[in-house]
Amino acid sequence: MLDASGLIQGAADTRQSDIAFEMLRTDIVACRIAPGSGVSEAELADRYKLGKAGIRRAMVRLIERNWVQALPRRGYLVKPVTLRDIGEIFELRRMIEPMAVRHAAGRVDINRLRQLDAVCGAGFVAGDVASQATFLQAHRQFHLAVVTAGGNGRLAAVFEPLWDETERVIYHAGLMRSRAADLASWFNDHPRATLDVGQVMFGPAIGVSADAPAIYRLHRATGHKWINLDIEGQTGCGVVPLAYRESNFVSALQWAIGLELFLLVRDPWRVFLTTDHPNAGPFSTYPAVIRLLMDKGYRDEALARVHPKVKERSSLAGLSREYSLEEIAILTRAGPARALGLERKGHLAPGADADVVLYNPSADVEAMFATPVAVVKGGVIVARDGEIVRETRGRTLRAAPPRTTWRPALERMIRDRFEAVTTLPFEDFPLPGDPPEGTEAAPAPAR
Repeated sequence: MLDASGLIQGAADTRQSDIAFEMLRTDIVACRIAPGSGVSEAELADRYKLGKAGIRRAMVRLIERNWVQALPRRGYLVKPVTLRDIGEIFELRRMIEPMAVRHAAGRVDINRLRQLDAVCGAGFVAGDVASQATFLQAHRQFHLAVVTAGGNGRLAAVFEPLWDETERVIYHAGLMRSRAADLASWFNDHPRATLDVGQVMFGPAIGVSADAPAIYRLHRATGHKWINLDIEGQTGCGVVPLAYRESNFVSALQWAIGLELFLLVRDPWRVFLTTDHPNAGPFSTYPAVIRLLMDKGYRDEALARVHPKVKERSSLAGLSREYSLEEIAILTRAGPARALGLERKGHLAPGADADVVLYNPSADVEAMFATPVAVVKGGVIVARDGEIVRETRGRTLRAAPPRTTWRPALERMIRDRFEAVTTLPFEDFPLPGDPPEGTEAAPAPAR
């Protein structure tokens, strides 16, 4: 027998490769071999107690399904599950299943209908792995029974591996959990790193990104209107309305991850409060973010309202830290100023810019930060009690990094990488030698 790899197999080899394929297929679908993980023939042979030849032939079949990628001299990579994969899987199912139902209509006898009805009654207990597996098996039986009832064997052959991919997505969603603790641990051990959290807040938002394909995938996932603008054929900007909901597991987990990062990072001078406006929420939600950081009771009330799985898939419930007012001042003002080298910002010492916000002290910190008594910009009061009273002209700052000995080498590296992937010359982008009129230098300290 000649297999897909071009090798002649005996009956025993065929049996071994079939067994290996089925075991690998089952473990990849159930994410026991995690998406994105690397494996080798030796590891798999040891895991399944099978010969390498059978493993190798099984991997060839999985490569044909596009589930696995061969890495020369390194083994294999189990393909990750991407947002694009999910969209394509369900788009293909929308094409196939309505047609399969039409073919099956009138061809199913009463006994088959009773069997399908019994399968539909299957349920599961949340958190019970065995009952969840039983439910997914019943789920598979129902959909495959509908597809096969039409009598088209090729349609059934196409649909079965597609259902495998559907199940893999379901299992992968079950694995979705916060890794904020791992990121915070790395961050705490690397004192030169800084972190812009981009805190997700519940409510309306707008996805805006130069990663136009990602925004398009969000459009397909949400069904919301979408616009894209190409810029000089080099990049683009996609825009799509979003809504983060407490009841949605993904939204709620994103919300929890941001708060975990704030609470697990030890040094407030290197972590900055933003909502990546408008992507994760508008900047007008900053007072609510501040209250979540300063008030554990309020945070616990908010956690109790979100999707219940968030407590299982994150460490937020166990974090008792509360930010002080001084720490809030650091992560919203002093820390960003220091990181950007803005020596006249973020403090009240002599020589600092007179940019000051005044608040009435209140136990309700959200209300306090939402409506300052006065906002002073450059020594001029521009807002009072939430109302703008004067407009002033701002300044344009430009970065002025030091001319270090390594800077020419860095610029050459940037140029080489830039011109390797773009069609416009590097010279079109740097500012000219003389500073633009009306700008002010912001010297960046050497690190």
